[in-house]
Formats: sequence, C-alpha cells, structure tokens
Amino acid sequence: LMLILNDWHPDVLTFINSKRQAGQITNANISVGVSDRLMDAIKNDGTWDLMFPDTSDPDYDTQWDGDLEKWIAAGRKAHVYKTVKAREVWDAMIESAWSSAEPGVWFRDRYNKMANSWYFNPIICTNPCGEQGLPAFGVCNLGAINLAKFYDSGKHDVAWKDLGDAVRYSVRFLDNVIDST
Repeated sequence: LMLILNDWHPDVLTFINSKRQAGQITNANISVGVSDRLMDAIKNDGTWDLMFPDTSDPDYDTQWDGDLEKWIAAGRKAHVYKTVKAREVWDAMIESAWSSAEPGVWFRDRYNKMANSWYFNPIICTNPCGEQGLPAFGVCNLGAINLAKFYDSGKHDVAWKDLGDAVRYSVRFLDNVIDST
C-alpha cells in the first residue's frame, strides 16, 4: 500500500514525520507528492502555504477531485491553514528519510509532464515500489513466476525453453488483464 500526501496539504509535516513514531502508520509506504511550485519556492527561499479546499462550498462533495490547482483555477476558495518556509517542508522530508527511510518523494508535476495520459487521465500516485504511475482508481497488475520450478536437476541447468514459454504466456496474460480492466 502506498500513501501519498501532496505538498500543499495542511497535515503534510505531521505525515512526513509519521513513520518516525511507532504505530502511527504501519503496513504502508509513504511519499510526499512534490510539485514544481514547491521546488521553485525552495530554490527561491520562499514561503509555502499549507491549505485545503473550502469544504463548505456547496459543490465540494461533487466537484472536489483532489486537484487543488484545478479547484482554485475554477474560482473556488481554499483555506490557508499555515504558511511555512518552503525549505522547512523539504528539510523535514530529508531528515525523516534519513532517520526512517521514509517518506519517499514523488515529483507529481514532473511525472505528469512526461506521462502520455496527462491530458485525459493524470497520474495521481504510484504503486508501493514507485515503478508504476497510476491514475484515479488505477491498479498495478503484477505477476510472478516461480523460478525454482524451472531448474532441471538432472542437467544441473535451467529449463530455458520452458522458462521462456512461461514468460511469454505470463506477459500475454498480464496484457489481457490490462485490456480487461
């Protein structure tokens, strides 16, 4: 399970340090969704607003989809809960990653600028190992092959043809899963 909280969220500093406190978040990897705006603010030694949409907006329940920039661009209100130095957020991520190996950093704007689906289905998170970007309601379909089953003890070698067939069938199967979902 991967939990990603965006850099603008009011609880981001608590989230960053959550893995340093036993039992607060367990059985999940955590990362911070870092924007180009935060990186620019860090580079310019600027401030950073920790904010959240106005939940009293009559359209909040139907229009809020997690994209703060789109929400604000639509003329909707967001509450600033706290303003901090941008470097404070970055330094907290570095210190926590050094002491607990988390959080990870996921450059969400950069990822989407390179994704071929940015215009119709933006990537909003990754799977736990970070190799697969996922849109809303996306899944990471994984498959496994038991390599021990392909050891030929009589020849003291790998049954290469059988392994090759299994890999080809597995790839075809996983492609079919993607097509079905």
